[in-house]
Amino acid sequence: MGWTFLYDAPEKRDVIEDVTKGSDKLKCVRKAIHGNELWTIWQNTETNCKYIVLFLLARSNGNWGYKDMTESMGPYYYQCPLSFLDEVPVVNEDWRKGVRSFHEEQKRNRKLIKSIRPGQIVTLKGCKPDRFRVLDTNPLVGLALENNTRYKLVKSRVIDVSDDPDTTYTRVSR
Repeated sequence: MGWTFLYDAPEKRDVIEDVTKGSDKLKCVRKAIHGNELWTIWQNTETNCKYIVLFLLARSNGNWGYKDMTESMGPYYYQCPLSFLDEVPVVNEDWRKGVRSFHEEQKRNRKLIKSIRPGQIVTLKGCKPDRFRVLDTNPLVGLALENNTRYKLVKSRVIDVSDDPDTTYTRVSR
């Protein structure tokens, strides 16, 4: 399935309004936006059957467009609100397990991020260098262990936090 771009959608809200307007037989009963993912629940007004549809949103040549997919289609995206799963009959149990795993991982990551304190060592995924001594937590700033260079760190990339027993650290005020 391809993308559909609208000729009169210069704003993201234009494409959202267009794709959620429904018809005589289909009604959008819920929606949630996460970045460029528009998650929706649709209801067939004749059968009352509900299903989840994801609209991926993108901009090209000054207009917004979308690619729609149901939970039975791939590739899979997992930011669907958990509450949507309770409202709609199961179509793809594996995808729903992925959604639940995604949300559990997000919850663990938020807890991990909140636990970071100056002086601790953090490890980041997908970065070189990847280990830093935390200097400050808001914003998250660290000193790379391998080259002693100061970096602003991306919280979503943190995968591990540990204390460094070999070092005592005192926060320096600016």
